[in-house]
Amino acid sequence: MSYTSRKTETAPLAWGEFETLIAKLVTDIQVRRKKNRARMLMGAALGTFCGLRAGDVLKLRWQDLVGRATLVLQEQKTGKQRNITLNPRLQELVGFAYEAVGKPEGQSYIMSNGRSEGKKPISIQFWNREISQILHEYGIHTLNPSSHTFRKTFGRRVFELNNRSEEALIVLSQIFGHTSISISRRYIGIQQERIADIYLSI
Repeated sequence: MSYTSRKTETAPLAWGEFETLIAKLVTDIQVRRKKNRARMLMGAALGTFCGLRAGDVLKLRWQDLVGRATLVLQEQKTGKQRNITLNPRLQELVGFAYEAVGKPEGQSYIMSNGRSEGKKPISIQFWNREISQILHEYGIHTLNPSSHTFRKTFGRRVFELNNRSEEALIVLSQIFGHTSISISRRYIGIQQERIADIYLSI
């Protein structure tokens, strides 16, 4: 693969940047009354805490998450069922966002715009534009921000919390549906880091 075809890849957020994003979104919702930021809060949290693909995030409804400890999901891309344990932090953010948007009906899409009244999710293209705009507004910088940013942030966090081990890459390859750990390594940006380190060592 040539450099020109790889340069548009999305990079993960550093964990501190992700925490900053969540904190700023909560402040915008709570203090500045920007209820529309609840959608972004949920998209970032679900992508990062659950490692979900954008298409799977967009099809979630409030009834899938509110008051639940486990998310049962049939992946759009693979058709496989996943049972995802929702950690307490994510459950807290779900409850906060649900309250902030006025406790919509359970059938309402989480990632909807106000005009559709929860009956239709936003498009991936719209979400990608929103991600770029909000990260820019908050001064959070990453390479080509998009909905992939959060799934990759999940992968990078799992890798780092497990001492950057091969075992972590094996688990990630299973979660991501990758056919090898080398693909997972590239996906979360580890391969490019290794290449950069080689150049720096000369």
